[in-house]
Amino acid sequence: MDKETEVKSSPEKRGASSKPFQFVSVFARLLIGIVLIVAGVSKLAAPKEEFALIIQAYNLVSPSTALTLATFLPWLELLIGYSLLAGYVLRLAAAASGVLFIAFDFALFSLKVRGIELPSCGCFGASFHPEPKIMIGVDFILIILSLIIFRVQPIWALDSWAGQRNNHGE
Repeated sequence: MDKETEVKSSPEKRGASSKPFQFVSVFARLLIGIVLIVAGVSKLAAPKEEFALIIQAYNLVSPSTALTLATFLPWLELLIGYSLLAGYVLRLAAAASGVLFIAFDFALFSLKVRGIELPSCGCFGASFHPEPKIMIGVDFILIILSLIIFRVQPIWALDSWAGQRNNHGE
C-alpha cells in the first residue's frame, strides 16, 4: 500500500478526532444504543402481530411485509444497539442506525403529508407512546448523532482496541 492510499484509509483522516468530538461520539453511541435496545426489547415483549398492525396503519407496505418487518425489525434494532454500545463494527452500526432513523422519519413524515393521524408511532411498542410529530424531531437528532459516530475517530470501542492491537502486531 502506498503512502497516499494509507493516508486516505487511515481512521485518523476520516473525520474529526479531537477529544471533544470523541466524547460527543461516545455519548451519541450510548444514547442511540440504549434507544434502539429499549425499542427492540419493548417490541419483542408483545406479540409480533400487534407491531405488524401498527406498521400496517402507516399504509406503506402490504400486510405480509408488515408482519415480516414486525418479526425482524426489533432484532435488527437490538443488534445495532448492542454494536453501538460495544463499539463493534462501529461505522457499519452508525450507518445502519442512520438509515433506520431516515426510514422511520420518512414513514412518520408520510403520515403528516397524507393526513393520517396515529395516536402513537409504535416506536417503542406498548411501553411508551410518543406522538409521531415529536418523533420526527427526535429521529432527526438521532440521524445527526449517527453521522457524528460515523465520522469521528472512536474511543472506548472494541474497534479502536482491536485496531491498536493490530497496529502493534499483538
